[in-house]
Amino acid sequence: MSPPTAPLNNLSTLPAELLLYIIDDLRPDDYVTFALAAYPLLSRHGLVPPLSNTLFQQLVNQAPGPTIFPRWPFPIELTDQILGYLSPQDMIWFIFTHRNLFASYIRGLSPATVEGLRRACLPD
Repeated sequence: MSPPTAPLNNLSTLPAELLLYIIDDLRPDDYVTFALAAYPLLSRHGLVPPLSNTLFQQLVNQAPGPTIFPRWPFPIELTDQILGYLSPQDMIWFIFTHRNLFASYIRGLSPATVEGLRRACLPD
């Protein structure tokens, strides 16, 4: 008799359908944090928009680039209300186009998670 295999302790074994159930139950700010932390996985399932290496560097380094508002004028509570009307993929696009919002979410991630996000970027 073979020994039992150890259970996998990562999200990569979850099917896309189960990930969608998880995403549906998250508040907008929790989804954004989850999407940034699990970006490689969600990208493989097509649940987040593609992120180029150049855009990632601009977002992380706050380099000049196109943005609607140089500073996001609304408090996070109102931002959550706005994001609640968007699809999960549109929420991430929204964050990618507002550098200060992106910076506020990425500051809460560990350096290893940010590095994983960087490695998941598409080449330019």
